[in-house]
Amino acid sequence: MGILPEKILLATDGSEDAAAAARAAVDLANKTGAELHVVRAWQGPHEYAYPGVSHQSLEATYSHQAERAFNRDLERIEKLGGTVTESYLEEGRPADVIFDAGERAGVDLIVVGSRGLGAFRRIALGSVSEEVAHHAHVPVLVVRAGERTWPPERFVIGDDGSEDARKAEGLAVSLARLFEAPALLVRAHPSSPAPVDLPSDQLSLYERMVERTMEEDKQALEKRAQEIEDTLGVRPQTRVLSGSAAVILDMIAGSDESALIAVGSRGFGAVKRMALGSTSTKVLRGSKGPVLVCPHPAETPER
Repeated sequence: MGILPEKILLATDGSEDAAAAARAAVDLANKTGAELHVVRAWQGPHEYAYPGVSHQSLEATYSHQAERAFNRDLERIEKLGGTVTESYLEEGRPADVIFDAGERAGVDLIVVGSRGLGAFRRIALGSVSEEVAHHAHVPVLVVRAGERTWPPERFVIGDDGSEDARKAEGLAVSLARLFEAPALLVRAHPSSPAPVDLPSDQLSLYERMVERTMEEDKQALEKRAQEIEDTLGVRPQTRVLSGSAAVILDMIAGSDESALIAVGSRGFGAVKRMALGSTSTKVLRGSKGPVLVCPHPAETPER
């Protein structure tokens, strides 16, 4: 597989965010020449839901409604200019259905809306998109509804030197080049105030240590930017910011530009690897634009 996707799976459910995800998936498929696969999950009724009505009859009704809704999804995708290679309408938990369809099709990018609908009821914010983003074996693009969310006008990429961050960087910079948008590598440098009772001579030493580690982060980020340029022919800008890993959200706060944030699934930080999903979850919940989450290569099975 190259850096750009060759097979894209769009997960749809009829929600506004899923419609935004469809626009993004169609745009990406058309720009990259990738196959576009579409999946929708549906869930049948509970056995005890409607006394006096057979479960088989009710399930047939649910299945028919799901098929009609899915056909409308496919029609909208066609109107957007998309060509669907394969479509999957299956009963089951949404995340499980998405994973199964993605593995069968051999996709290398999953596109989902940031929030969605269950069978016929609204589910908790982010429950499906976060599960998919944190447990998929391929990169996941989470898209929100809104006129200015797609296409992205700039790409902000979290870096910590980890393998999943490097994968996010390669894909995000490749997409930035595809959309002719600027790319920015960001590394968070943890900040902690000096102890209040520190003697003046030790305080000076502490401040020099902080400056030195900050400079080391800048050099490491510049080195990574050079590696990206050598590989992809595009050199992203770099910036080291003081604060927690989720400081990447500050890069897009208050901006009128549509920004895509790219992170590794395990998060990014300057000193130590963070717990699975901790930072990527904050970014997924805090960003108003699309978020690209990439898994660690060791978690990605060969096809």
